[in-house]
Amino acid sequence: MRRWRIGAQAAHLAGTIALCAWVVASVVATHAGAYESRPAASEPRISSRADNPEELSDCQIRLQALLTELHQEAFTLQARAVRFGFDPAGEWANWAEAWRWRWQLVAHRCRLDELANQGVSPALDLLAEVHRALSELQVSYTEVVDRFVDRYLDRLRHLNQQLTRARALIAAGRRANPRHARPSPQPVIPSPQPAEPPRDPN
Repeated sequence: MRRWRIGAQAAHLAGTIALCAWVVASVVATHAGAYESRPAASEPRISSRADNPEELSDCQIRLQALLTELHQEAFTLQARAVRFGFDPAGEWANWAEAWRWRWQLVAHRCRLDELANQGVSPALDLLAEVHRALSELQVSYTEVVDRFVDRYLDRLRHLNQQLTRARALIAAGRRANPRHARPSPQPVIPSPQPAEPPRDPN
């Protein structure tokens, strides 16, 4: 009876701990989601008339940076994943979350959702179009990264390891046979060019 009671108490304690953990995780997830969807109140916003060229230029620069970062990260991530043993899909997900937050900040800062296609500013209409396209592009790049991981990553890592082993074997052979070592490159001295004959003034 005592052994049964101890087991029941242990099961009850484990269930209580699991329930508490679930509640905490739910609260954290809820707050994180609310924070993710809420723009920064301290971020200054452009004029509602969208008539300040400097403010519009700042919006354009921010969108240009988002585009450049998105493209560069998608492909440099793949190159680094071949050489180093990390999870590119997980790293991309973390990076994309931060990128998405900056993308939302641009919409808030530049009033893209409220002023676009309202006849306020043709430049702002173009910026809003780019902003929407960037969101679609980020989803497409996520598919590119996932496809790279599923189809190519293991094979590329294997090939890279084989090349590393081959390089080590070649280096060992060079040490074992120093007479076959690569000679030091000799400086190339350009040969003098013949002087051009003087032209006949006549």
